[in-house]
Amino acid sequence: MSGNFASGKIAFGFCDRSGFRCKLTAMRKNVINTKLTDIKTCPSCWDPDQPQYRIGMVDTKDPQALREPRPDISLADSR
Repeated sequence: MSGNFASGKIAFGFCDRSGFRCKLTAMRKNVINTKLTDIKTCPSCWDPDQPQYRIGMVDTKDPQALREPRPDISLADSR
C-alpha cells in the first residue's frame, strides 16, 4: 500500500479557532513564537506570527563610532 494522500481539491475542514467550515486547501497552520503548531485555521482567523517574539534572536547592535579614525588631511594640503 502506498503512502500517498488524496489531493483534497474538493475537501472541506473545520477551523480549529472558530469552528466554521472552509476549504481544506485554504486553511493554514498557525505559527506561535516562531514554532509551527498543528492548529489549522481559516483565512479570516489566521494570524501571522508576531515579530516582537524575535527581538532576542536578532542582532540589534548598530556600531556608530570608528576605532582610531584617520581624518582626511589632503584637502587642506591641496588648497
